[in-house]
Formats: sequence, structure tokens, C-alpha cells
Amino acid sequence: GYELFDLEPVKVDSTYIESEFLAQTDIINHTVTTKDIFPFQSNEAEIRPLMEAFISERGFPTRGRVRIRKIPGGGLLHFRTSGIYIPHAFEGHVDGGLFYLQYPFTIAHEMAHGYGFTDESVCNYIAYKVCRSSDNPWIRYSAELAYWRYLSGYYKYFYPGKWETLYESLDPKVKTYLEEMRRHVERYKDWMPEYRDKIYDAYLKRHGVHAGIRSYNQMILLIAADRSKDH
Repeated sequence: GYELFDLEPVKVDSTYIESEFLAQTDIINHTVTTKDIFPFQSNEAEIRPLMEAFISERGFPTRGRVRIRKIPGGGLLHFRTSGIYIPHAFEGHVDGGLFYLQYPFTIAHEMAHGYGFTDESVCNYIAYKVCRSSDNPWIRYSAELAYWRYLSGYYKYFYPGKWETLYESLDPKVKTYLEEMRRHVERYKDWMPEYRDKIYDAYLKRHGVHAGIRSYNQMILLIAADRSKDH
């Protein structure tokens, strides 16, 4: 995805992960908001013009009007996925069982698919950039927390001894959000866990995502390259 946005790969190692994760932890601790949330439809309406602006500014077409719809809870979460884009319908679908703070980032991710981007890491990168450009603090925070969660997996892997102490240092409101996300997912039994990842991995590869499910985490590499370019 680097070439799509005129980015150059940069080195991302355990030292980078620690530095970036600690910085991102500071962001989610200090930008946590208690303002009113916005309903799903408002999130979609707010994100669409931001998405179209981001895409068109980089020379990509914005044909049509991509819709993102909320489906009954569990339809996707039973398979441990939060959203899906159906090209023939020109619509994305987001599971209604998600915790509300996850909606903006997930809506933006599926909307990026609708505007022609297939790679999951690219859609995550676009969703992150688009949501952060919003004036709505909830939309911005949704992206910051999503990015933090991707980083956290690597931080726990590289620094298992530091993870518990860092988690306990999180703002109580942030810990509440994370716990709510976990509870919302666990309401829905994981169907076919032994086959799920293989099936979804094959689905992604059939649709041109050569890295399969590993593609999602590669947003970290794109964001690193993006920040290096800015400096």
C-alpha cells in the first residue's frame, strides 16, 4: 500500500513499537471524552465527506455514494469480524453488536472498501487518517483507540513484563471502554473458531489481499511511513 500514498517503508522494530505505543497510550489517556455520542447514521453522514475529501485529494475517484448499514448484532461477531463490504450491493455492513465507540472507525474502514481499496491495512490506514480529520471528538477517539489496540498486541508480545503495569495505569474511563468492547463481543458465541481464520484468510486472498488476515496489522507500517514523511 505504500505506493498508493507515495510513502517509503521505514524500520519498525520492538524499540519503535514501544515508543509508539507509549505515545499512543498518552493520547488515549488525555483525549478521552465524556461528550454525547452521535448515532450510527450521523457517524456515516459525517465520515462520508471526510472520506471523499481524503481520497480525491490523493487523486483517486469517488464514484457513487457508498452506504454503510448496521445489521443485527451477532451476524458478523459470531465469526469475530466487525464489518464486511459487499461489492455487488455497493454497501458495507457493520455488526450492531459492537460497542458504540467502535462504530466510527469500522464505518470508515468499510467505506474505504466501497471506494475501491481492497487491502485491509490500506483501509485501516485510510480510516485512521479520515477519522482523525474529524471535528467530532468521538470519531477522532474511535480511531486513536483502534490504533492503540493494534499496537497493544505487539507491545504485549515484545514486552510482556511491562504490559500489566501499563494497563493498570490507563485512565479508568479508558479501561471501562476496553472492557465494554470485550463484553460486547463475548455476548456472541464464536462459531467455528478452528475454521474461521482459514476461511476469512482465503476470502481476502481471493479478493486480491495477498497478505490475508495479516494485512490488518500492517496499518502500523503505513502509519509509521506516513509520520516519517511528515517529518
